[in-house]
Amino acid sequence: MAYPSTTDIQKYTIPALEAGHDLIGLAPTGSGKTVAFAVPALRHVKQNKTGSPSVLVMAPTRELVQQTTKVFQQLTCGAIRVCEAYGGASRESQARRLHMGCEVLVACPGRLKDFLDAGDVSLKHLSFLVFDEADRLLDMGFKPQLDEILSFCDENTKRQTMMWSATWPEEVQGLARDFLSPNRLMIRAGTAGTGLQLNDHINQRVIYVESFNERIEKLIQMIEDGTINDNTDKLIIFVERQSDTENVCESLSQRLGIDRRYVGVIHGGLSQRQRDSVMHQFKQNYIRILVATDVAARGLDIPDVTFVINFQMPKNIDSYCHRIGRTGRAGRSGNACTFIGRGDGGTARQLVDYLQKCKMTVPDDLKVLAEKHNEERRNKFGSSSRGNFGGGRRGGYNNYNRNNSRGRNDQNRF
Repeated sequence: MAYPSTTDIQKYTIPALEAGHDLIGLAPTGSGKTVAFAVPALRHVKQNKTGSPSVLVMAPTRELVQQTTKVFQQLTCGAIRVCEAYGGASRESQARRLHMGCEVLVACPGRLKDFLDAGDVSLKHLSFLVFDEADRLLDMGFKPQLDEILSFCDENTKRQTMMWSATWPEEVQGLARDFLSPNRLMIRAGTAGTGLQLNDHINQRVIYVESFNERIEKLIQMIEDGTINDNTDKLIIFVERQSDTENVCESLSQRLGIDRRYVGVIHGGLSQRQRDSVMHQFKQNYIRILVATDVAARGLDIPDVTFVINFQMPKNIDSYCHRIGRTGRAGRSGNACTFIGRGDGGTARQLVDYLQKCKMTVPDDLKVLAEKHNEERRNKFGSSSRGNFGGGRRGGYNNYNRNNSRGRNDQNRF
């Protein structure tokens, strides 16, 4: 696996971890953070008689677990044993691999807790721990499992811990206080941690179009007029519901005159094997259009996605950021187009604020929708309810920010 150059987050993170510091990394998706912790983690790899892991990475989704495992395998050319633990796949198969031993374990908290309770794996020799997408781990309610998992570690074994998060709310700060050294370092990529994930490489566009059929027509028009190049572009279309994935897929295949097999569908209702098969076809360019629910928005690393369509605007701006973050990765340019309608007033103001911070054009239709929604709320509640997506200055990489008190200075770093 060749890396001709390091990203900024890698340039600062790898030396800090190799120096033995606990570390908080605030970085958006696509910034190369997996390699940033995987390279230093390899220094901790050592075999022991029990075959228990010395490196543990905890991630919120099975897709992120699989992606992280692949990075470790590529970095070491298979020279170390890497095991996975996540739900939605055979427990017995995963347990057998754990019984054979591993140096690195990448896991979702729920399945890992199950294995620990059953005695299928030990954390007694753990010396390097990573919480990846810590904000998402807490959003999904994994804090009790994290507490229990850490109770299985040997208190006498020296452990280095790092945490990755895109945002820096009080809950994530509390997790840092609980599990990281008070002398931890903090590194921030760009605007991560301010409540924003800005990517200068993504060109964003918003189109007001109301009905399902009108949105299909607009999508077809974008393909036919070359806005989306169906020969070279790799496209993800995000929808809100599982049923919409099939409806959009069927409509596109009929209107474009292509076989249904060449439009992929992925959502939470598919089995793990089905999802893996679709993602493999998409990564290998057997299919170039993927229709997905938010199950595909986090954790998936598909570096050559060139276009993202929000067929339906998500219900919160965080999901919007992660959806469009599937393109414009690792320094590449990307495009994102979002369809909005009357029902999107609740997120319109946040989207206006976000586009302005990204220095993107805000269409008049979106401004009108946002103001109309705010006026309706003022009339209903008797006061202004203008949303505030988040502030903070646009920053670079804050390298080696040391916190000398137990979390007290974390928030003041930004």
